[in-house]
Amino acid sequence: MQKNAMTITLSTLVMGIFGAFLRWLQNVGIYEQDTGLAIRGAGISAAVLIFTLLVLALQIGIACFWLRETNRLQSAEEAFHTDRILPILLGWLCCAVYAVGGIMLMFSAGSTAMPVMQRLLGAFAIVAGVCFPFLPSRIKYEGASQLGKQMTSSLLSLFFCFWLVYSYRSGAQVPSLWTYAPEIVALSAGALAFYYVCGWCFGRVRPKISLIMLQFAAFLCIAVLPDDRNRAVTLLLIAAAAMLLMLEYLFVNNLLRTEPAPAEE
Repeated sequence: MQKNAMTITLSTLVMGIFGAFLRWLQNVGIYEQDTGLAIRGAGISAAVLIFTLLVLALQIGIACFWLRETNRLQSAEEAFHTDRILPILLGWLCCAVYAVGGIMLMFSAGSTAMPVMQRLLGAFAIVAGVCFPFLPSRIKYEGASQLGKQMTSSLLSLFFCFWLVYSYRSGAQVPSLWTYAPEIVALSAGALAFYYVCGWCFGRVRPKISLIMLQFAAFLCIAVLPDDRNRAVTLLLIAAAAMLLMLEYLFVNNLLRTEPAPAEE
């Protein structure tokens, strides 16, 4: 069970790394030196789009295959919990990276075009980072666990929505769509992924789409890492990819541990 979950998660990581390589090649080769505009019809841009669509199709196939003969998990406690120390430590490491990235954003905001919005993003990042480790952990009292997971998952989803607005406002004045659009798509996928995770905490379970969005958002967050941006935002993207990969692993592992229901006679 753990081997299968690790295989699926590592496949997402490997595809993300290859996507990052293609994105790096695209950043190097598609912009005109004189104008800075992207070259229309560049082959590497077509390769990035085709590879992204192939990855999405493969991840949809993986989700449909693994969910074909398993029971539907009924709650976030069943879907994302873990008793293992390593995922919990990884969650707190992501929390620390978010705190560092948030502090960097707050202190560097004075030299940017949107200082207030960047400071808000930094503060929100610290809060979201603190929330994340509590999502996969077990809390002794069921009422506290349910309320805590609802609050933490909601804040994570809202953070990605705010980050999406910040990213759009930051890049909207750039003349080339290829410069900022991939990050917009990655953050949109991240917001949707945490939205569906949030749905588990509120009793709206969607196994297939949850797994697809966790995989695709993690892939995209890794694939856009070579872009030129604020180092603090890059740190947040790395931690976001780690969060999504961790939730993907826990979800698949818990899913495969759920045996199919016996057929009714």
